[in-house]
Order: sequence, then structure tokens, then C-alpha cells
Amino acid sequence: MKIQNLLYLFLANFLFSSAIEESTICSKCDLATLVSIENVSDSIDVSMVNNFLCTFDKSCKSNTEFSKRSNAMLFKVLLNNPNLFLMSVTLSKFDEESIKEYIQKPLIEVDFQKLYDALKSASFKSSKQKTYLEVIKTSATKNKVRIIE
Repeated sequence: MKIQNLLYLFLANFLFSSAIEESTICSKCDLATLVSIENVSDSIDVSMVNNFLCTFDKSCKSNTEFSKRSNAMLFKVLLNNPNLFLMSVTLSKFDEESIKEYIQKPLIEVDFQKLYDALKSASFKSSKQKTYLEVIKTSATKNKVRIIE
């Protein structure tokens, strides 16, 4: 298992070499970045997730279209690509408070148990996994849903 994590880290570091440069100059609340990941959501890579997560910011709350669409996409990424999500939040800097807030206050209907199970079963392990599992549990509790661990 540790070898697999090391391989993931190596691969992620390699893929981030160009993605980090791009993400440091990302536009917050950027619909174009959101649309680009929506259009290929079934075949995204770590660079695309990195660029997407970089668009999150507290200022996006006032952008209703971005908020709704990015919220839906965030849950889709968490559910379908938990390893890519964990790699991105582990190896890059984002406005994690905004990301956590989107998870805690979903604008769409969410199956918290599926979300929790997907993130828990991710093969990429990091301290961020525990952090986001707790965020999902807190959100589920606020929405009167019990998570079975």
C-alpha cells in the first residue's frame, strides 16, 4: 500500500510540474475553467482538477451561476475521482475554506453516504482524506443524515 501511495505522489508531482504554474495564476470564480471540466468530466486528469479547485474563492458566493455549477461539479469530482481530488488538495494550495463550505452547504441534492464511501475508499492516502471525511460527516449531520462508517 505504501508503494502505491509513493507512486501516486511521484505521478502527481510529475503532472503538477506544469499545473502548479498555471494554477497560481488562475481566475477565481472562472466559468470558462468550470465549463471546460464539465465538458470532459468523464475523462478529467489531476491538472484539470487542480485548475478547477483553484477557481474557488469566498468572493464566488455572490456569483450564483458559478456557485451552483461549481458545487455540482465539486460533488461529481469527489464522487467519481476521489484520488484526483485528494492529490490536488494535498499537493497544491487552494482556498480550502471555500471548498469545505461548498461541501458543508450543498446547493444540490447529495448522497452523503456515497460521497463518504467514495472518499474513504480512495487509494491515495493523506491527512487531507481524514479532514474531508470529517467535513462530509459534519455536512451530513447538519442535513439530518447519518453516515455509516
